[in-house]
Amino acid sequence: MNEVEKIKVQAMETRELYLAGAIDYKEAQKRLKPYRDWYNQRSAEIAAKYGQKPKRFNFGEFMKGRFL
Repeated sequence: MNEVEKIKVQAMETRELYLAGAIDYKEAQKRLKPYRDWYNQRSAEIAAKYGQKPKRFNFGEFMKGRFL
């Protein structure tokens, strides 16, 4: 498993824990930082390639399942 896959798996685990109420908002934000950083960087790369504005990571949208 490469680094990106590990980050994605950790993000999904964090999402499940947060939605189950096992961790609070601050803890979820802390655990999602590596994924958020990777997502924003990748989004900027793709947007630059196509001459568009990047779509940044949004915690609420991620928790609703609209990312990944």
